[in-house]
Amino acid sequence: MSEVKRRGNAAGAEADDLKGKGKAHEEDPFAVLAENASAEPLNNEEQQKIIEELREQNKKWNYIYRSAVLLMQGLLFIFYFTPLPSYIAGTHPQNHLIVFWGSGQGTHDDLIYLPALPFYIAFLLIQGGLLYMVAFETADAMEIPAIIKRRKSYAFPAQPHPFGTAPNFLVPPLSQIRWAPSGGRADQDHTVTEGQRIAATTSPRLMYLVVLCVASLPLPLMTFGAGSFGNAGWWALTPLVIGVTCCIERSIWSSERQTHGLAGLRYNYKGA
Repeated sequence: MSEVKRRGNAAGAEADDLKGKGKAHEEDPFAVLAENASAEPLNNEEQQKIIEELREQNKKWNYIYRSAVLLMQGLLFIFYFTPLPSYIAGTHPQNHLIVFWGSGQGTHDDLIYLPALPFYIAFLLIQGGLLYMVAFETADAMEIPAIIKRRKSYAFPAQPHPFGTAPNFLVPPLSQIRWAPSGGRADQDHTVTEGQRIAATTSPRLMYLVVLCVASLPLPLMTFGAGSFGNAGWWALTPLVIGVTCCIERSIWSSERQTHGLAGLRYNYKGA
């Protein structure tokens, strides 16, 4: 009786193991590659199926990540517009900027009170404009129909570059950015050499986002240097959000590049 029970338990465990393997095959496209070491090499159709499944998974997660980033960018837009009503009504705690002209000691008569609203609007146009360009690029990468239709509606000279939604006037300088300067020291004889273009070794769209991130740094740095630490932190939210966007796009580009390289291989052994 105990022998029958033992065999029944063994059969049940084997059935559970087969069921677990079948479920793993459905969830993991690589499960079929790890069954045993004596399996036959996969043919091209099976390899292509696995690669297509990986692409679909990557596409799904890329859309989720970009949606989260786009939501964060939209929230920052709203965040920047919240002080405007109080600035217009004159009830904001920092409604005026106090400027002192002169050296040494002075009196209250030497202080100049400037309205803060024009400065805030000017700074909002700078940082908000950069944030809008990043959000537009993110929406285009997500292939939102309205954005794609707008970009593809331009004639040929308007969109011949690989920098995504970058304005045409930025394309020549973006194309000429290189990893290293040319030449050597002035007191040495050398041949003029040019470094490799960054756009040729990395994603041009990612490069465009990095340039926008760098362009958003001067304003908070100058505000910090002027002693307005709270406002510096306020405007530093723009490079922070753009930096997170760059990190996400860098991860997505690396994953897509690896999948593309995987599709170009032809495996002749099972463990590949």
